[in-house]
Amino acid sequence: GQMGEAAQYFDDLSCALTTSDDDDDIDGGILRKVVLQDSLARAKGPSDLGGYLDIVCDFLFYGAVVFGFALAAPQNRLPGAFLLLSFIGTGSSFLAFAVLAARRGLATEARGPKSLYYLGGLTEGSETIAVFVLFCLFPTAFGLLAWIFGAACWLTTLSRVLAAWRLLSHG
Repeated sequence: GQMGEAAQYFDDLSCALTTSDDDDDIDGGILRKVVLQDSLARAKGPSDLGGYLDIVCDFLFYGAVVFGFALAAPQNRLPGAFLLLSFIGTGSSFLAFAVLAARRGLATEARGPKSLYYLGGLTEGSETIAVFVLFCLFPTAFGLLAWIFGAACWLTTLSRVLAAWRLLSHG
């Protein structure tokens, strides 16, 4: 977690892919986070608390990675801010729909069993992690990649708003 973000800040981006300051740290390096989170979810299955913690940890982790890159170089600040704003769009469109879907008793397992209604999109967890790996492998391309991925996040937000409009406008 913090070691990965610190490594980014001090420009040791290859270290950010794998470091963790504590073996019990659930959001260690990018690769460790993916392996640990997926292993725990598969072993225990979906639960309300697990779904809640998954979303909270994911978005804190996503923000911390982008924040680390924004601190690492002045030219990363504007694209980093844009990407963070884009994450607010994807996160809020996802979570707001999940709350209203639960209130209406809507359910889906189109993406496997989940603890809450999972309204998908173009930019989801796997795509985000893949872009983060690209950030670490090609740190000088952070700005371009952040602008592109941020735009893709806005397409996800738009598609979710349209899906919500379609599914929630009846009743």
